[in-house]
Amino acid sequence: MFASFRFSLGISIFLNFFSTAHAIRFTSCSEWLAIQHKLLTSRSYIAPHQQRSFRQVLSLTGPRLLDDLSALNENSHLFEGGASVARALSEIVKGFETSNGLIHLKSRGVTAADVQRPNSEYIDELFNSGKQFRYLEGYVEDMPVAQVGVVDGLLDIMGPFTYTARIDLVLRRYLSYMKIGAWAYISFRAEALSINQSPNGLGQYFSEIKNVQIEWLPRIDKEVQTIRLLKTGWTTDESVPSLRLSDNYFYFDYRRDIVPFRNYYR
Repeated sequence: MFASFRFSLGISIFLNFFSTAHAIRFTSCSEWLAIQHKLLTSRSYIAPHQQRSFRQVLSLTGPRLLDDLSALNENSHLFEGGASVARALSEIVKGFETSNGLIHLKSRGVTAADVQRPNSEYIDELFNSGKQFRYLEGYVEDMPVAQVGVVDGLLDIMGPFTYTARIDLVLRRYLSYMKIGAWAYISFRAEALSINQSPNGLGQYFSEIKNVQIEWLPRIDKEVQTIRLLKTGWTTDESVPSLRLSDNYFYFDYRRDIVPFRNYYR
């Protein structure tokens, strides 16, 4: 009986471990990207990212985003990395009620991207909205500006920046899309990302990116940090310092989300 109990207990611990967290060690970026692909393509099963409403987006970015979206005109182009705000985009295309009245997205050009197109009614609504809507399948890291086009505004709400193994490459791609004067909002799990294992490492890193104004927005959600980027001048890939990903263990909590804990070195 005791042996049977120990066996059952062992199985229970084993299953509990793999249902809550999984440690992954990798030796190359390509290996990590293969792991990332598996995780990202199952993201709709882990957490309902495609269902995030515009009000939920504002709960991460704050009201500043309303002003930036309102300032876009018919000739503007808005890019959403990760397609995590498909519902939000659909809501502001149709009209979003605020204390200052109804806000409509004036921008005719709207592009969303993710590793695969989700089965979402909101994506269908965007295709039928009358906007010049495009959906790009693939990794942002692999999407040149010739494919995406130049943009006036960019949203990454718990998107590629949160999940990638190459935040430097994601930032280079984003800046290559952005016109001078364009803005970007990037929301990510602050405690899941560090540089040089320093509490000030991430802030120091962003301060070194050339011709970009960084604004750390107040945290409304204690776990999520949002930054606003404003492109103030010409940038190249060399404008964003390279980072080396630490060969450490990455833990994923499958019950909540699949956010990797990453540490980088300069």
